[in-house]
Amino acid sequence: MKSKRTKTIRNSSGQTMLIAVIFFLVVSMVIVTSVYQIVFGDYKNASTLLSSKESYFLSEAAAEDVTYRLTNGITVSSEETISIGGNSATATVTNDSSGKIITSVGNKRNNIRKVQTRVGVGAGIAFNYGIQAGNGGFELENNAGVYGNVYANGHITGSNTSFVTGSAVAASTVSILSNQSNMLPDIPADSIIFGDTNSKQDFAQSFEVTLDLPINKIVLKIKKIGSPPSASVRIVEDSSGSPGTNNILSSNGTLNSNHVSSTFGNVDIVLPSNPTLVSGTKYWFVVDLPSKNASNYYVMAANTDYSEGEAEAGKYGGTWITSGLDGYFEIYLGGLVSEISGMNIGESGIGDAWAHTINNSVVAGTLYCDTGSGNSGACDPSLGDPAPEVFPVSDANINAWKNAAEQGGIVAGNYTPSGSVSSLGPVKIDGDLIIPGNHELTLTGAVWVTGNITMSNNSAARLSASFGNSGGVLVSDGRIYLDNNVDFYGSGAADSYILLLTTSDCPTGAGCGGESAIVLNNNVGADSNQVIVNAQKGRVEFFNNADVKSVAGEIVYLNNNAMIHYDSGLANVIFSSGPSGGYSIESWKEIE
Repeated sequence: MKSKRTKTIRNSSGQTMLIAVIFFLVVSMVIVTSVYQIVFGDYKNASTLLSSKESYFLSEAAAEDVTYRLTNGITVSSEETISIGGNSATATVTNDSSGKIITSVGNKRNNIRKVQTRVGVGAGIAFNYGIQAGNGGFELENNAGVYGNVYANGHITGSNTSFVTGSAVAASTVSILSNQSNMLPDIPADSIIFGDTNSKQDFAQSFEVTLDLPINKIVLKIKKIGSPPSASVRIVEDSSGSPGTNNILSSNGTLNSNHVSSTFGNVDIVLPSNPTLVSGTKYWFVVDLPSKNASNYYVMAANTDYSEGEAEAGKYGGTWITSGLDGYFEIYLGGLVSEISGMNIGESGIGDAWAHTINNSVVAGTLYCDTGSGNSGACDPSLGDPAPEVFPVSDANINAWKNAAEQGGIVAGNYTPSGSVSSLGPVKIDGDLIIPGNHELTLTGAVWVTGNITMSNNSAARLSASFGNSGGVLVSDGRIYLDNNVDFYGSGAADSYILLLTTSDCPTGAGCGGESAIVLNNNVGADSNQVIVNAQKGRVEFFNNADVKSVAGEIVYLNNNAMIHYDSGLANVIFSSGPSGGYSIESWKEIE
């Protein structure tokens, strides 16, 4: 009996061991399954989260790409797609009343993320007149006319029933006499910051002239950081080696912030009052800002080369700090009295004439003049002489457009597009641009031509639809010649124009041969009339029914039934690149 009992116990022990092993395996499988489910769930969640984040980054990348293009004047279509690492995002661009809305969508493995960016445009450049002429004045012949107002810093002369339907103003001419200048080297060695702190809110530079003549304008080499406000410019007497508070100007000049870019450029300050300065007397010009801002301020180019004065920073009416430097500036003196003659001005009782002298003119409104004869009415001397007007475009504006064009690449040598249609821009052409007959060129960005521009025989230029309500710029450093039914078109939207601009000083400059900076002949713009013409250093000539929206030139000449039809929308024109119309980010957010 004892042996049998021992065998039974041993068999029971084996069964217990087997049951324990099975139980352990079952529990282990349950635990492993649970852990697997947890780990797999976490992995799946992590993978989804990663895909979602990657979708967001894709969306942001697309928004950043389009925003960069807009802020740098590079053409953008209504829909742009960007690919990164085998995945892509799409940005849609729509116009609104104040700029553009960029909606970008990133999608990886059906994880969709959206980003919306709103960009606005800056204040536009103001073309306030049908014609604005410089010292060389404005001349009309043979039934030529302007539908709008005209302003010249020189004489306005008409003949053979030439007319202006609005008002005409001829200001005393600004002399080309530069009496004091400190503008070299072209690339400044130093600079002076002002407008960023209370102690450096304003800038001042002392100078002494060598002739007893009226001061007419000041030129500054300056740039801006951010968007500082415009500033008043005063001429004050010296007070113990610093600027005093005795302002000799009856009306201050203005440093227009829109004329200053983010790179150094020359900006004109045309003074509305022109007191005579006494030679050998120390004066200061003061650039007086209304406020300071650490993110929005000005930088004046500087050196140590001007022996007749010095630059200081401080606050007008307060404390000044010597900089040990001299600002880059130029002082212009002199001026001649202006005259309007041989003109028909205004219609239906509206439209005034204003100049020092008015002769042989028919004026619908009032004749504001000191002297005159042969007119439709007597002179009203109550207003005195009109002051010169600054041109609408500054050198800083032009440099900004050139920079925007150059960012798109450079074409070496002369360029003539082939075929009947082509697109161009942004680009710099290091040579001439020749548009052949019956060719239509679409501008897709700013274009800078270092040589001449020639268009003829039914050729045309138009802006890409992507410009929307903005204008486009075609800049030349040489002459511009347009002949035989050449036309210009905007983007198709309201207030969209092409600005055709040259920096040429022809006909007086080297190599001009007496030819004008811009010539428009034989029905140029007659069909489209969506172009603004600008040659602020040279002469613009119109012949045989040429027709544009607005003209600015040192000298403007209209002949043979040429017409200017001014558009009131030109008082605030936005361009797609440059300081006046460049896009800036207003908001950036994720949306559902």
